[in-house]
Amino acid sequence: MSRVRTIPRGPSHTKHGGPPGSYFQIVKASRVPKKPIRWLWDRRIVRGKINSLAGAPGLGKTTILCDVIARLTNGVPLPGEPKDMPKRPVNCWYLTNEDDCDDTLVPLLENHGADMSRVLLTEEDALLNSQGVKKMEEVIRERKIELVVIDSLTSWIPEGTQTNDMSPMSAFLKPFRAMAKRTGSAVLFVRHWAKSATVTKKAQAAIGSVAQTGMIRCELGVFKEKGEMVLDRTKGNFAPPLGRLTYAIVGKSSDQPGKVKWLGEAAVPVTTSKIAACEDWLRPRLPGVPSDIEKAAKEAGFTGWHVRKAKEGLRVETERVGQKSFTWRLPEPERSDLRPEGLENHTRPQVTQLDAPPPA
Repeated sequence: MSRVRTIPRGPSHTKHGGPPGSYFQIVKASRVPKKPIRWLWDRRIVRGKINSLAGAPGLGKTTILCDVIARLTNGVPLPGEPKDMPKRPVNCWYLTNEDDCDDTLVPLLENHGADMSRVLLTEEDALLNSQGVKKMEEVIRERKIELVVIDSLTSWIPEGTQTNDMSPMSAFLKPFRAMAKRTGSAVLFVRHWAKSATVTKKAQAAIGSVAQTGMIRCELGVFKEKGEMVLDRTKGNFAPPLGRLTYAIVGKSSDQPGKVKWLGEAAVPVTTSKIAACEDWLRPRLPGVPSDIEKAAKEAGFTGWHVRKAKEGLRVETERVGQKSFTWRLPEPERSDLRPEGLENHTRPQVTQLDAPPPA
């Protein structure tokens, strides 16, 4: 039996992709083999997908990446990984349109002790359209590249592309997503944060459209907090939680490129723990009248900002009651969280002929 069936597109689908008469490919979920998430940098850079490192200028994004590449090419554990974690040397490729290789990247890589024979560099203005991505894939396969860094995302986007528009950015990033999946290599874009970005909104702070954030499966952000430079994972919901890393750039001078020094894990910000405490306080008081909850929250030591952030975290919904009254309530459980009573220990029957027609 064929594992894949095709369904012809109707006329309404032709404007969204494919000529009239093209097909969708479908496969039964039971036929799809499960694959584990594979990490290049444990819980921070994922293989076979698009990653990102984002932050404001001057926080050492390039220096951090040169340290990461040095560790990868030498088979040395990365920050946050166990020191005895088995690693093997891998090949990396750094494409840049912002820094020169001879006076910036090479000195930085050497300063961090990278195995230079395992690093490919590109600083020419290559065209990264769908054909360019195909050529890139050929290099990745030929040279067995496991990390591709593209610095920065906006500098490699074809001229005229509207970076704040969902459709063209999605079209630009899709070939990279497909290439990463086919090769199993990690693709990492460097992104810049907007000047108006705040630490509390760092997941949405990078310059560009929602399409960029949507395509990126794991994003790291660098920022300053209370005088410390911090690297945090700002997106990666499929990954277990992990601590943030503090770092410093040391030994930098007019004739020395400097080096990243990892200082350890950062403490959880007070604002974050306060919001979590407010969520715990708010949850059992729902449903409830907004004005009563806000008054009680103030008496409990929470500000209006804490309540708003707790509402966002709990996805609290506002519901009209009567003509002028409102109530706050928790959302209904996700359908995937529901399980009928009596089926907790239910075992699915073994199905041997999934494509067989039902009995007459």
